[in-house]
Amino acid sequence: MSVFLILILPLLLLFIPIWFQVVVGKRTLNQQKNLKYVLVTTGSLILEVFMTILGLIISLEGQQMKGIKCASPGVIVLGFFTGVILVVVIIVQLLSNKSRINE
Repeated sequence: MSVFLILILPLLLLFIPIWFQVVVGKRTLNQQKNLKYVLVTTGSLILEVFMTILGLIISLEGQQMKGIKCASPGVIVLGFFTGVILVVVIIVQLLSNKSRINE
């Protein structure tokens, strides 16, 4: 159980905003949803920050249970990289939508 708390759950939490952006952003750009794309993007970025903090807290709790020290910066670094991936996904969605509209 503690390996799950230390490694797997924080990683899964970091990829939830990316999944949300891909699915809901695609539907929004295809006009299948009535949400504005800016709201979806802002929500994804805020969700990324919250999931990074939540993953850090869960990781720290799991580390305290096992007596492990100094493993929490990995969650912060992975949170930064998933944030970069999220921004890349947003840019790709916008560019693909603009090229589709121009055709």
